[in-house]
Amino acid sequence: MKSPRRRNYLTSIESTALTDIVFLLLIYFMLTSSFVNQVGVNVDLPDMKKPPINKIQNPISISVNGDMQVFLNEELVLDEELVSKLTAKLATVEDKMVVFRPDKSIKVEKLITVMDLASMAGATKLVVATKAFED
Repeated sequence: MKSPRRRNYLTSIESTALTDIVFLLLIYFMLTSSFVNQVGVNVDLPDMKKPPINKIQNPISISVNGDMQVFLNEELVLDEELVSKLTAKLATVEDKMVVFRPDKSIKVEKLITVMDLASMAGATKLVVATKAFED
C-alpha cells in the first residue's frame, strides 16, 4: 500500500503588514499621550506611595502655592471671589469634581479653608492631587 504523497507548502510569514500595524500603534500612542492636560501653576505636590487610580479629563483645579495664593485653574483669585467664580465653573460641567493642588509647604488649615469654600460653591467630589512616589 502506497502512502499518500505529502505536498510541501511554502510557509513564510509576511512581515510587511505586521510592521505597518506596529508602526501605526506606535504613532497612535505617541499622539494620545501628548494630549495629557497639565495645569500651569507651579506647586510642589506631596508624594504618594500608592499609584493613582485614574486620570481626570479637563479637571477644575484649585492650586495653592507656597505664598498662600489661590488659583482657580490658572487664574489668581481672592478667597472672597473663589465661591462665586467656582460656582460659575461648576455650572458648566456635569461632574462636580474639584482637584486641589496644594504646595506641600502650606498649612493644612489653609487647605481645609479652601476645600470648605469649594464645598460651599457646590463641589460634590473633592480630590487632593499628589505626585507619584518613586523608589
